[in-house]
Amino acid sequence: MATPTVAIIGLDVVGTSLGLALGKNARLHRIGHDREPGRAQQAKKQNAVDKVEYNLPRAVEQAQWILITEPVAWMEETFQLIGPVVPAGSVVVDFAPVKRAAAEWAARYLPAHCSYVGLMPAFNPQVLSEGEWKGRADLFSGALIAVTTPPGASEGTLQGVEALIRALDARPLFSDAAEIDGLMSRVSLLPALTAAAMLHTTLNRPGWQEGRKLAGWTYRSFLMALQAGEADSLHQASLLNRDNVLRALEDMLTSLQQLRAWIEENAGESLEAFFQNARLGGEEWWKERQEGNWENIAGGSWEEIPSFSERLGQAFLGRNPKR
Repeated sequence: MATPTVAIIGLDVVGTSLGLALGKNARLHRIGHDREPGRAQQAKKQNAVDKVEYNLPRAVEQAQWILITEPVAWMEETFQLIGPVVPAGSVVVDFAPVKRAAAEWAARYLPAHCSYVGLMPAFNPQVLSEGEWKGRADLFSGALIAVTTPPGASEGTLQGVEALIRALDARPLFSDAAEIDGLMSRVSLLPALTAAAMLHTTLNRPGWQEGRKLAGWTYRSFLMALQAGEADSLHQASLLNRDNVLRALEDMLTSLQQLRAWIEENAGESLEAFFQNARLGGEEWWKERQEGNWENIAGGSWEEIPSFSERLGQAFLGRNPKR
């Protein structure tokens, strides 16, 4: 049997980490593509891919699994370019931060003879502790990866996705695109938008020349929120998830207005309770996030699911998966 092939489209931190994690399985052939040649070569030097292919259609034409981790700003065009050459029986997986939009692009541009799956990964809590955003084989280790599929997805496709997630040392959380978009508007987009607003409020404003010399860890944490993940496509993701983002911003404005009112009224007890509740709630979340001991995450038995390389090897056995 020929060596199974995985194409990784987009070799940023997520794409590079996928390649490094999957590289632990010697039976896989990893082809990498990135619009920035220098980034592709760096991924090759890190052994995140076995081969770099600069022509996008060529990168996917022999792949059983196609993993798209590009910024959301480029993703629709990528679906359009690979659609005519996607092999029969292959599975196309996107890691976009907006799942409904990605699913619409997949339905519009991908042929019926392939499958489509949307993934939204969380990350290893150790990565969050270290605060260093770089490609690493354990980026997904011990975390959840949300899974969205179109109606009628075949059992084989679902098992294959579970095997992929297991190969990343993560666990699946099955959901739907609308729910994931609603959740991400609050736990990903809103923090980044808030950070951008805070920086705009202080950078190069009166007092900045001296204030910048005193800004420390708290200030730095806002910048970090704009340096990780999909921050480069924050404006596109916000517009593609517009309704959810608007609701999240309204809730944030309500909290800020309440905070302002308490400060104006010199309401010390209310302010103390506000900050204490936020800190205690955040600490409880962080403890849970580090332990990762969530209940009722996925049904079935891992032992019943073939390995990812085995699922790849079965991809071209003549049965086209349903989307």
